Amino acid sequence: MRVKHKDGEKNNSNPSMTLSHWQKEYYPNKKYLNYEFYDVEEIYDLYSIDQSNGNLTYIMSDFAHTIFPKVRKNPSEFVYKEHDPKYLDKYLMPKRMDSENNMDINSTINGLIEKAEKYRKISDEGDFMTGEVNSSQNIALYIDWFLESRELFSEHFDETELAYQNFCKFDTSGNGFTLSSKFSETYALFKILIKKIKNRKVKDIVIKEKKIMKNKIFIVHGHNNELKLEVARFVETDYKKEAVILHEQPSKGREILGKFEDEAVVDLAIAIWSKDDLGQLNKDGEKLKPRARQNVIFETGYFIGKLGRDKVIVILEDGIETPSDYSGIMYISSSDWKYKLGKEITEIYK
Repeated sequence: MRVKHKDGEKNNSNPSMTLSHWQKEYYPNKKYLNYEFYDVEEIYDLYSIDQSNGNLTYIMSDFAHTIFPKVRKNPSEFVYKEHDPKYLDKYLMPKRMDSENNMDINSTINGLIEKAEKYRKISDEGDFMTGEVNSSQNIALYIDWFLESRELFSEHFDETELAYQNFCKFDTSGNGFTLSSKFSETYALFKILIKKIKNRKVKDIVIKEKKIMKNKIFIVHGHNNELKLEVARFVETDYKKEAVILHEQPSKGREILGKFEDEAVVDLAIAIWSKDDLGQLNKDGEKLKPRARQNVIFETGYFIGKLGRDKVIVILEDGIETPSDYSGIMYISSSDWKYKLGKEITEIYK
């Protein structure tokens, strides 16, 4: 998708900013402040391949028609993947998403308040007999304040906001005395709208963190194939989510760790810790205890770091040893897991 400024030409095809998942997930009305969204081709991330060790280094996000020729020209040096939202190139960033733009908004608001107060003082205290409010300087002050305010409000409100509707009914026609007579009403509406912006009670300006759900759940497992399949079918049948089991996914020439990382783009991980190994402290008198496979512990830790503890659920076989530094993880007994697991899945996707 591309984004075009509302004041630009309708037929302008030059992409100014783009990030398809933002429009789909955050801006269903296809508007973001003073920009409009239009569908274009997908974006891909481009990586360079280190010829010595095969490691990938992220380079940039760009349109498919730009990425593909680079890869075709030097197939051994580059590889492309579907766009990863964590890579946000500056030219892809929407207006007013970062802290600097938020500071710009505050600066604009403060400047408009200063102009309004300056004009209010002239309007309230100015000598009408000498025509002070009708001076070219004060007329210009009112016009600048009104037009700049209207532009600011147009970026934050639409026609459903009554105060914005009423503010836009006014114009800058008339002499200084006419403008002064309008000011008390426009200034009252101005204060209402400024307050709403400051309080973040504005559609499309409050950027809430919204879950970008992939509807995929990764199943980490050991040798308990029966429980693995039962959990996977439970996820798919009862909750209509895709259960990702690593060995069921095509390799596509990927080595195991790369395949794991690629397939780990999920909303939730369910780790099944089954009694596959035995282990003990290297001390006399210690007894062997049942443990999960090392790769299962590793993958569980990976998802804790990637998704957060609240997005990782461990189904434990009774009597299995748990790592001491895994406190805070959601453990569910394998003897009675369906109800509790279902409750957690529902909470994630609500």
